[in-house]
Amino acid sequence: MITCLSGATTVPYGLAEDVRAAAAAGFEAIEVWRPKLEAFICDTGIEALAALLAKLGIEVASLAPYPIPCVPEIGDTVRRIRRAAESAARIGGDLIVAVPEPPPAGMAIEDALRILAGRLRACADAAAPSGVRIAVESRSDHPLLSDPRAALRLIRTAEHPKLGLAVGLAQLRATGIPAERLGDIPIDRLWLVRVTDGDGPPSIEEIIRTLEEIGYEGAVSVETPREDGWDLPIQEIAARAMDLLRRGAPSP
Repeated sequence: MITCLSGATTVPYGLAEDVRAAAAAGFEAIEVWRPKLEAFICDTGIEALAALLAKLGIEVASLAPYPIPCVPEIGDTVRRIRRAAESAARIGGDLIVAVPEPPPAGMAIEDALRILAGRLRACADAAAPSGVRIAVESRSDHPLLSDPRAALRLIRTAEHPKLGLAVGLAQLRATGIPAERLGDIPIDRLWLVRVTDGDGPPSIEEIIRTLEEIGYEGAVSVETPREDGWDLPIQEIAARAMDLLRRGAPSP
Protein backbone atom coordinates (compact mmCIF):
# COMPACT_ATOMS: atom_id res chain seq x y z
CA MET A 1 0.00 0.00 0.00
CA ILE A 2 1.30 3.42 -0.99
CA THR A 3 0.34 6.19 1.44
CA CYS A 4 -1.01 9.20 -0.40
CA LEU A 5 -2.30 12.70 0.34
CA SER A 6 -5.03 14.07 -1.92
CA GLY A 7 -4.83 17.68 -3.06
CA ALA A 8 -8.56 17.93 -2.31
CA THR A 9 -7.69 17.73 1.39
CA THR A 10 -5.58 20.89 1.20
CA VAL A 11 -7.59 22.96 -1.28
CA PRO A 12 -6.56 26.49 -0.11
CA TYR A 13 -2.86 25.69 -0.45
CA GLY A 14 -0.66 25.54 -3.52
CA LEU A 15 0.93 22.51 -5.09
CA ALA A 16 4.43 23.16 -3.79
CA GLU A 17 3.00 23.39 -0.28
CA ASP A 18 1.17 20.08 -0.83
CA VAL A 19 4.41 18.36 -1.80
CA ARG A 20 6.35 19.71 1.17
CA ALA A 21 3.57 18.97 3.68
CA ALA A 22 3.11 15.43 2.35
CA ALA A 23 6.83 14.75 2.73
CA ALA A 24 6.93 16.19 6.24
CA ALA A 25 3.97 14.05 7.32
CA GLY A 26 5.54 10.86 5.99
CA PHE A 27 3.40 10.30 2.89
CA GLU A 28 4.93 8.50 -0.06
CA ALA A 29 2.77 10.10 -2.76
CA ILE A 30 0.28 12.83 -3.57
CA GLU A 31 -2.72 13.21 -5.80
CA VAL A 32 -2.01 16.34 -7.82
CA TRP A 33 -5.18 18.43 -7.92
CA ARG A 34 -5.83 19.74 -11.44
CA PRO A 35 -6.40 23.45 -10.63
CA LYS A 36 -3.22 23.51 -8.55
CA LEU A 37 -1.23 21.83 -11.31
CA GLU A 38 -2.45 24.28 -13.92
CA ALA A 39 -1.57 27.24 -11.67
CA PHE A 40 1.88 25.83 -10.88
CA ILE A 41 2.72 25.20 -14.53
CA CYS A 42 1.61 28.72 -15.44
CA ASP A 43 3.62 30.37 -12.66
CA THR A 44 6.69 28.16 -12.33
CA GLY A 45 6.81 25.45 -14.99
CA ILE A 46 6.57 21.67 -14.98
CA GLU A 47 10.31 21.08 -14.64
CA ALA A 48 10.38 22.90 -11.29
CA LEU A 49 7.63 20.59 -10.04
CA ALA A 50 9.52 17.51 -11.21
CA ALA A 51 12.62 18.75 -9.40
CA LEU A 52 10.72 19.40 -6.15
CA LEU A 53 9.10 15.96 -6.20
CA ALA A 54 12.44 14.29 -6.82
CA LYS A 55 14.17 16.29 -4.10
CA LEU A 56 11.60 15.32 -1.46
CA GLY A 57 11.07 11.77 -2.69
CA ILE A 58 7.34 12.15 -3.33
CA GLU A 59 5.63 10.07 -6.02
CA VAL A 60 2.65 11.18 -8.10
CA ALA A 61 -0.26 8.79 -7.53
CA SER A 62 -2.60 10.61 -9.88
CA LEU A 63 -3.64 13.83 -11.56
CA ALA A 64 -7.26 14.62 -10.68
CA PRO A 65 -10.06 15.37 -11.35
CA TYR A 66 -10.73 15.50 -15.09
CA PRO A 67 -14.43 15.72 -16.05
CA ILE A 68 -15.71 13.58 -18.93
CA PRO A 69 -19.01 14.81 -20.43
CA CYS A 70 -21.72 12.39 -21.52
CA VAL A 71 -22.62 14.54 -24.54
CA PRO A 72 -21.56 14.55 -28.21
CA GLU A 73 -18.64 17.00 -27.75
CA ILE A 74 -15.37 15.26 -27.05
CA GLY A 75 -12.57 17.10 -28.87
CA ASP A 76 -11.75 19.57 -26.10
CA THR A 77 -11.88 16.82 -23.48
CA VAL A 78 -9.49 14.60 -25.42
CA ARG A 79 -7.04 17.46 -25.91
CA ARG A 80 -7.18 18.26 -22.18
CA ILE A 81 -6.50 14.62 -21.31
CA ARG A 82 -3.62 14.46 -23.79
CA ARG A 83 -1.98 17.55 -22.25
CA ALA A 84 -2.54 16.19 -18.75
CA ALA A 85 -0.96 12.86 -19.71
CA GLU A 86 2.08 14.65 -21.10
CA SER A 87 2.39 16.61 -17.84
CA ALA A 88 1.94 13.45 -15.76
CA ALA A 89 4.73 11.69 -17.61
CA ARG A 90 7.09 14.62 -17.03
CA ILE A 91 6.62 14.43 -13.26
CA GLY A 92 6.75 10.65 -12.98
CA GLY A 93 3.01 10.00 -12.89
CA ASP A 94 1.10 7.42 -14.88
CA LEU A 95 -2.52 7.87 -13.80
CA ILE A 96 -5.28 10.41 -14.48
CA VAL A 97 -8.58 10.24 -12.58
CA ALA A 98 -11.53 10.82 -14.90
CA VAL A 99 -14.86 11.96 -13.46
CA PRO A 100 -17.70 11.11 -15.85
CA GLU A 101 -20.61 13.50 -15.67
CA PRO A 102 -24.13 12.06 -15.25
CA PRO A 103 -26.10 11.58 -18.46
CA PRO A 104 -28.65 14.25 -19.43
CA ALA A 105 -32.18 13.82 -18.12
CA GLY A 106 -34.17 11.48 -20.31
CA MET A 107 -31.18 9.67 -21.83
CA ALA A 108 -31.61 5.91 -21.74
CA ILE A 109 -29.06 4.07 -19.60
CA GLU A 110 -27.92 1.87 -22.50
CA ASP A 111 -27.35 4.95 -24.66
CA ALA A 112 -25.43 6.63 -21.84
CA LEU A 113 -23.33 3.49 -21.39
CA ARG A 114 -22.44 3.39 -25.08
CA ILE A 115 -21.66 7.11 -25.35
CA LEU A 116 -19.61 7.31 -22.16
CA ALA A 117 -17.68 4.15 -23.01
CA GLY A 118 -16.74 5.76 -26.31
CA ARG A 119 -15.67 8.99 -24.58
CA LEU A 120 -13.48 7.07 -22.16
CA ARG A 121 -11.96 4.99 -24.95
CA ALA A 122 -11.00 8.16 -26.82
CA CYS A 123 -9.44 9.64 -23.67
CA ALA A 124 -7.50 6.46 -22.96
CA ASP A 125 -6.20 6.49 -26.54
CA ALA A 126 -5.03 10.08 -26.02
CA ALA A 127 -3.21 9.27 -22.77
CA ALA A 128 -1.64 5.99 -23.85
CA PRO A 129 1.27 7.43 -25.92
CA SER A 130 2.56 9.09 -22.73
CA GLY A 131 2.34 5.79 -20.82
CA VAL A 132 -0.56 7.10 -18.74
CA ARG A 133 -3.66 5.19 -17.62
CA ILE A 134 -7.18 6.50 -16.91
CA ALA A 135 -8.93 5.58 -13.65
CA VAL A 136 -12.67 6.18 -13.74
CA GLU A 137 -13.93 7.57 -10.43
CA SER A 138 -16.87 5.84 -8.80
CA ARG A 139 -19.74 8.24 -8.03
CA SER A 140 -22.77 7.67 -5.84
CA ASP A 141 -24.81 10.13 -7.94
CA HIS A 142 -24.06 8.46 -11.29
CA PRO A 143 -26.32 5.67 -12.60
CA LEU A 144 -23.37 3.93 -14.29
CA LEU A 145 -20.83 4.33 -11.48
CA SER A 146 -22.67 4.05 -8.15
CA ASP A 147 -21.61 0.43 -7.61
CA PRO A 148 -18.26 -1.30 -8.35
CA ARG A 149 -20.00 -3.90 -10.49
CA ALA A 150 -21.81 -1.24 -12.53
CA ALA A 151 -18.57 0.70 -12.97
CA LEU A 152 -16.87 -2.47 -14.15
CA ARG A 153 -19.54 -2.88 -16.80
CA LEU A 154 -18.66 0.57 -18.13
CA ILE A 155 -14.95 -0.26 -18.18
CA ARG A 156 -15.57 -3.56 -19.95
CA THR A 157 -17.83 -1.89 -22.50
CA ALA A 158 -15.06 0.57 -23.32
CA GLU A 159 -12.66 -2.34 -23.93
CA HIS A 160 -9.40 -0.48 -23.38
CA PRO A 161 -6.40 -1.86 -21.45
CA LYS A 162 -5.56 1.59 -20.08
CA LEU A 163 -8.92 2.01 -18.30
CA GLY A 164 -9.43 1.07 -14.64
CA LEU A 165 -11.26 2.24 -11.51
CA ALA A 166 -10.77 4.67 -8.65
CA VAL A 167 -12.99 3.83 -5.67
CA GLY A 168 -13.72 6.09 -2.70
CA LEU A 169 -14.85 5.26 0.83
CA ALA A 170 -17.27 8.20 0.76
CA GLN A 171 -19.05 6.72 -2.26
CA LEU A 172 -19.25 3.27 -0.67
CA ARG A 173 -20.80 4.78 2.43
CA ALA A 174 -23.28 6.86 0.43
CA THR A 175 -24.58 3.79 -1.37
CA GLY A 176 -24.36 1.34 1.54
CA ILE A 177 -21.84 -0.92 -0.18
CA PRO A 178 -19.66 -3.05 2.13
CA ALA A 179 -15.88 -3.11 1.90
CA GLU A 180 -15.96 -6.73 0.71
CA ARG A 181 -17.39 -5.58 -2.63
CA LEU A 182 -13.95 -4.23 -3.50
CA GLY A 183 -13.14 -7.86 -4.11
CA ASP A 184 -15.53 -7.76 -7.08
CA ILE A 185 -13.03 -5.58 -8.93
CA PRO A 186 -10.21 -7.44 -10.70
CA ILE A 187 -7.01 -6.42 -8.95
CA ASP A 188 -5.48 -5.38 -12.27
CA ARG A 189 -8.26 -2.81 -12.73
CA LEU A 190 -8.32 -1.30 -9.22
CA TRP A 191 -5.86 1.57 -9.57
CA LEU A 192 -6.68 4.01 -6.76
CA VAL A 193 -8.53 3.89 -3.44
CA ARG A 194 -9.53 6.96 -1.45
CA VAL A 195 -10.42 7.02 2.23
CA THR A 196 -11.94 9.71 4.39
CA ASP A 197 -12.89 10.33 8.00
CA GLY A 198 -16.37 10.27 9.51
CA ASP A 199 -18.68 7.62 10.82
CA GLY A 200 -20.65 4.84 9.22
CA PRO A 201 -19.79 1.60 7.49
CA PRO A 202 -17.56 0.62 5.94
CA SER A 203 -14.80 1.85 8.24
CA ILE A 204 -11.27 2.67 7.16
CA GLU A 205 -10.12 -0.44 9.01
CA GLU A 206 -12.51 -2.59 6.96
CA ILE A 207 -11.33 -1.00 3.71
CA ILE A 208 -7.63 -1.48 4.44
CA ARG A 209 -8.16 -5.05 5.69
CA THR A 210 -10.04 -5.89 2.48
CA LEU A 211 -7.33 -4.30 0.34
CA GLU A 212 -4.71 -6.42 2.07
CA GLU A 213 -6.79 -9.56 1.59
CA ILE A 214 -7.15 -9.00 -2.16
CA GLY A 215 -3.48 -8.09 -2.60
CA TYR A 216 -3.91 -4.43 -3.51
CA GLU A 217 -0.55 -2.65 -3.67
CA GLY A 218 -1.57 0.73 -5.11
CA ALA A 219 -2.12 4.14 -3.56
CA VAL A 220 -4.52 4.70 -0.66
CA SER A 221 -5.24 8.41 -0.74
CA VAL A 222 -6.63 10.43 2.16
CA GLU A 223 -9.29 12.81 0.88
CA THR A 224 -11.10 14.96 3.45
CA PRO A 225 -12.34 17.97 1.43
CA ARG A 226 -14.09 19.90 4.18
CA GLU A 227 -13.88 23.67 4.50
CA ASP A 228 -14.09 23.59 8.30
CA GLY A 229 -10.51 22.34 8.43
CA TRP A 230 -8.99 24.51 5.75
CA ASP A 231 -8.03 27.31 8.14
CA LEU A 232 -5.45 25.03 9.77
CA PRO A 233 -1.77 25.18 8.79
CA ILE A 234 -1.15 22.76 5.96
CA GLN A 235 1.38 20.83 8.05
CA GLU A 236 -1.35 20.08 10.58
CA ILE A 237 -3.83 19.08 7.87
CA ALA A 238 -1.31 16.65 6.41
CA ALA A 239 -0.35 15.28 9.83
CA ARG A 240 -4.01 14.64 10.67
CA ALA A 241 -4.49 12.89 7.34
CA MET A 242 -1.54 10.61 8.03
CA ASP A 243 -2.85 9.89 11.52
CA LEU A 244 -6.21 8.91 10.01
CA LEU A 245 -4.47 6.44 7.71
CA ARG A 246 -2.31 4.98 10.47
CA ARG A 247 -5.29 4.50 12.76
CA GLY A 248 -6.99 2.58 9.99
CA ALA A 249 -4.10 0.17 9.52
CA PRO A 250 -4.53 -3.22 11.21
CA SER A 251 -2.39 -3.95 14.23
CA PRO A 252 0.70 -6.09 13.54
